[in-house]
Amino acid sequence: MLGLWNKQLTIWRLYHPSIDALAGIILDVPVKFLINIGFNIPIYFLAGLRPEASQFWIFFLFTFLARLVMVVLFRTVGALTRAISQALAVAGVLVLIMVIYTGYAIPRPVMHPWLGWLMWLNPIAYVFEALMVNQMHAVEYSCARCAVWFRGFFIRVCY
Repeated sequence: MLGLWNKQLTIWRLYHPSIDALAGIILDVPVKFLINIGFNIPIYFLAGLRPEASQFWIFFLFTFLARLVMVVLFRTVGALTRAISQALAVAGVLVLIMVIYTGYAIPRPVMHPWLGWLMWLNPIAYVFEALMVNQMHAVEYSCARCAVWFRGFFIRVCY
């Protein structure tokens, strides 16, 4: 087997698979950047997020990095599986776990202790937290007269 590998590298002048993967990632960056521009500009302003330039560029940076991380994650899943059906099944479960364990659908204190560590491995959780801090920093909200609080059950507090 090693002889065949050396023959491929020396006689046939084939590239190492890691070089091919690195070239694919480098060539994807400009395309992902353009896709990010086309997606983030409408989404940011249609969602009514803070209209300051610094908040927009931080939002842009984190969503761009999240896009690159997810591309690398899905390429890793594709490289580890033998068939596209296997890759799609694994990727679907990974996306489901990442969405559930960002800290929004299930808050941190309510997460099951055995599965709470998934949030710390989740790159989307870090992006979500950074985007929340980006939008909520230095903003004061007035308290409502009645508030509904959720922690496993609903409580109506009026004062």
